[in-house]
Amino acid sequence: MENFPSVSAYCQELKLIADQLSNVGEKVNNTRLVLQLIVGLLESYDSIVSQLAYLNLLPEFYEARSCVILEETRKQKLAMATSCSNSALVATTSAAQSKPTAAPTNNYSPRPPQNQGNHSNRGRSGG
Repeated sequence: MENFPSVSAYCQELKLIADQLSNVGEKVNNTRLVLQLIVGLLESYDSIVSQLAYLNLLPEFYEARSCVILEETRKQKLAMATSCSNSALVATTSAAQSKPTAAPTNNYSPRPPQNQGNHSNRGRSGG
């Protein structure tokens, strides 16, 4: 599979070869085709290979192909999500590093003085 851009292209080539062999009288049965599919997958597809290889009855070639394509799609989405997360982290880290560090500001503001000398409150009962 390392010579193909995608699982779909790899599967298409397998099916083409199987059809060509059938045309010259060498029929390739489903079991052989599915086994060839899973044997040729890259190591990163080991989880789906295990799932398909250890079934009591191998699925039809097109079902196996769909499972492998689904796994490829899942891996691509995961890679994109990881890439986006890493890009956001790099952007955030870069932005934080590029900001000049300002001296901390003192938000303390003294309270206005009480009216100690002002006698305007005379006559009011205070407690």
